[in-house]
Amino acid sequence: MIHFRLAELKTEIECLRSLTYRAVEDYVAGENVTMMASMAKLKAGRLTREVNDACLQYYGGMGFMNETPITRSYRMVDLHPSAEVQTK
Repeated sequence: MIHFRLAELKTEIECLRSLTYRAVEDYVAGENVTMMASMAKLKAGRLTREVNDACLQYYGGMGFMNETPITRSYRMVDLHPSAEVQTK
C-alpha cells in the first residue's frame, strides 16, 4: 500500500512539473499564461500539503518529533496561502 501511494504522489508531482514546464515554454513564446500559472500555483499548494501529510503518516509517531525534517516541512506548509483546503 505504501509503494502504491508513493507512486501515486510521484505521478501527481510529475504532472505538476509538466504543467510548469508547459507554462514556461508558453511564457517564453510570448503567450498569456495567467490561467496556467494560476492552475500550477493552486495544484502546487494542495499537492505540497498532500505529500507532507502522507509522509508524516508514514513516519508514524516519530513524524511529530521536532527533530525530524518532515515535521518542519509539515509546519511550513501552513504558511503557504494556496495550500489551504477549499470547502464549499
